[in-house]
Amino acid sequence: MFALIVFAIQLLHAQGNQDFTYTINGTKVTGQIVIDQEWRGNNTPTATVNLSSFGVTVNGDNVSQRFKTGTAVGSRIYILAPGGKAYEKFKLVNSELTFDVDISQIPCGMNAAIYTAELPADGVTPGHEAGAAYGGGYCDANYVGGVGCAEFDIGESNARATVYTSHGCSPTTGFAKQGSISCDTGGTGANPYRVDKNFYGNGSSFTVNTAQKFTVVTQFKGNPLTSIDRIYIQGNKQTKQPNNINNNLDRISPSLAAGHVLIFSIWASDGDMSWMDCNDNGPCNAGQESSRYLGTKLSDATVTYSNVRWGPIDSTY
Repeated sequence: MFALIVFAIQLLHAQGNQDFTYTINGTKVTGQIVIDQEWRGNNTPTATVNLSSFGVTVNGDNVSQRFKTGTAVGSRIYILAPGGKAYEKFKLVNSELTFDVDISQIPCGMNAAIYTAELPADGVTPGHEAGAAYGGGYCDANYVGGVGCAEFDIGESNARATVYTSHGCSPTTGFAKQGSISCDTGGTGANPYRVDKNFYGNGSSFTVNTAQKFTVVTQFKGNPLTSIDRIYIQGNKQTKQPNNINNNLDRISPSLAAGHVLIFSIWASDGDMSWMDCNDNGPCNAGQESSRYLGTKLSDATVTYSNVRWGPIDSTY
C-alpha cells in the first residue's frame, strides 16, 4: 500500500510541478506551480523538469523567480488547480486579486511581471498543445507564439518603476491564431510615475518603498467593468495609486468575466524597458537595460511573491 501511495505522488508530480498554496474566497487551496512548455524544450514539451534549474523556488504560498540560473534566463510559470490537470481560472470582474511581493532586487531594465491571460483551462492552443500539466496553451495580446487572447498586466515592475495595463481583444473572449483575432497590443495603462514621481521607488522617501515587501491589491470594479483600481499596503498603511484605468474596458470585461489564468514571468529585453521605466515612465537609464548587461551584472536578481488571494471587492486585505 505504501508503495502505491508513493507511486501516486510521484505520478502526480511527474512533470516536476511543485505544490503551491493560495486563497480563494477566504479558503486556502493547494494547487501546483508549472513552468511553460517552452522551458521544457520545444522538441520535448512533456519532459520532466526541475523548477530550480530555471531559478524557480516554491515553498508553501511563496514562489520566487531568479533572473538567471546557469544558462537559463527568465521563466514563465502558471498556477494549476488542485489535481494538477487544469489551470486555475480567476473570474476577475467585480472582484479583486491581492498578493505580497518583495521586488527589492529587481533592477532597471528587468521586468518582474505578474499578469493574467485567457488561456484555456486545459492548456491546449495551436503550437502550445502539451496541456496544462506541462505548461501548454500560452496566448497573450501580443501574439507571443502566434496565438492571441486578452491579457491584463497586473504589474510589470522592477524596484524603480511599475505599470498595470489592460489589453482587450476582438472577439472579446477566447483565443485564436494571429490574424483571426485583433488585440490591443499597446493597451491602456496606469503608471504612477506619470503623475507622482515620488510615489513608487527604492527608498524610504517614496510612498511605496520597494526596498521592503508590500501588498498589491487590484480591484476590478463593476459588471461590466467601469474601472480597475490599485491599492498598496505597507507597514499597515493603505495607499491608493493616484491614477487608474477607467476607459477602454469594454473589450476586456467579457474576457475577465470568463476567467483568466495567473502568470508569473521574469525577463529582460535585448533593447530596453524604456516603455516601463525610462523618460516619462520612470527614472531609469536605457543605456544599462539590455538583457546581456543584466545577465552579466545582475544575474542573481530575484522576485518573491506570496499570499496570493482572490475574492470579492475589499475582502482580501
